[in-house]
Amino acid sequence: MSNSLKNRIKYWGGNSNGRIKQTKLWSFHLALASDYNSRWIKTPLKRIVRCLINTDNIKMDYDKKIISVDFSSELEPGDVFQCLDDQTYWMILLPDLVETAYLKAQIIRCRYQLDINNKNYWIYFQGPTETDIRWFQKRSINLNEMNLSGRIYIKKDENTLDYFHRFTKINIAGLPWEVQTVDSISTPGVIELVVKEDYINKYKDLPSIPIEDENDIIIGQDIVKQDSNNSYMINSNYYDESGQWVLADNDSKAILIDTYQNAQICSINILESAIGSFKIKYITNDTVYEKEITIADPVQYIQGPDEVYPYDIVTYTSLVEGEFTIPDERMAKIVKSSRTQCTIEIISRKKSSFTLGLITDNGQYVKTINIKSL
Repeated sequence: MSNSLKNRIKYWGGNSNGRIKQTKLWSFHLALASDYNSRWIKTPLKRIVRCLINTDNIKMDYDKKIISVDFSSELEPGDVFQCLDDQTYWMILLPDLVETAYLKAQIIRCRYQLDINNKNYWIYFQGPTETDIRWFQKRSINLNEMNLSGRIYIKKDENTLDYFHRFTKINIAGLPWEVQTVDSISTPGVIELVVKEDYINKYKDLPSIPIEDENDIIIGQDIVKQDSNNSYMINSNYYDESGQWVLADNDSKAILIDTYQNAQICSINILESAIGSFKIKYITNDTVYEKEITIADPVQYIQGPDEVYPYDIVTYTSLVEGEFTIPDERMAKIVKSSRTQCTIEIISRKKSSFTLGLITDNGQYVKTINIKSL
């Protein structure tokens, strides 16, 4: 065989398999220049390379595609690259080992980021998939068990291998999760995590209880608004495991919704048409504690004196969150304000009146305040 023929055979790949491989590689490079699915990507090594991305499988909770890219890109399983056409991020998941001319692999879209020891990782996260809630009963209280689970793919390196163990707590998209299993073996370059919904702290999801007086036996608001949920707690000094919550003088004004922490806390709903007042009672084996609750009329949402004097400085509170306003600032001005409280200074020197407004998400409330003469 002449040297010229040997060189041509070597150029075309050498043996039969080599020639097939080289021909496929040339065809692939031609496709990169003209194929509709050709894309520019940025690799973790900050290289800009061209590749083909073809449709594979797309569902509501994941988007999988097939990438074809030259081995010179040095992409490996677990690497996350950025598609420059649409600024999306994708993880190399499962390489096709049959294809030897170039890297052909399944990729999956990564929509979330996770900070591990001050290093940022793009991850694939499949959210909760359960379709039922498991309930159980304890001391006549119905509770549901945390059972939502998720699945995470993240690049395997020394940092992630050292960080993830059973019961590691993480936060994704503002929600807390706890790691249940860590699989760093099945997929080369990728750690697969199964996580379960968690609480950041065990008191976070308990009802909010505004404390007006810590020395109250029953702690909670004395004045409530119509069509609202409110919670009350028995002071720890008076708590009894046998205690029960009861509504009295009710006449369909409120409904007891649920109890928490072995009935130390209760939650009630005030009906939309409720007016007047009712009592909430905490009953133990030998004692009854009660608290009277007043239902505020909508015009009474702004609490404070109806009459003031020139140069007075007066504080008003609200049952709902909103923005306080005084349309006519010739009479009075707001000197300090929050979402539920404001302090006003009376600047008028003569007998007159003005309105204090409260703008909320559900509408606007006003209170007429009279300025009396000195």
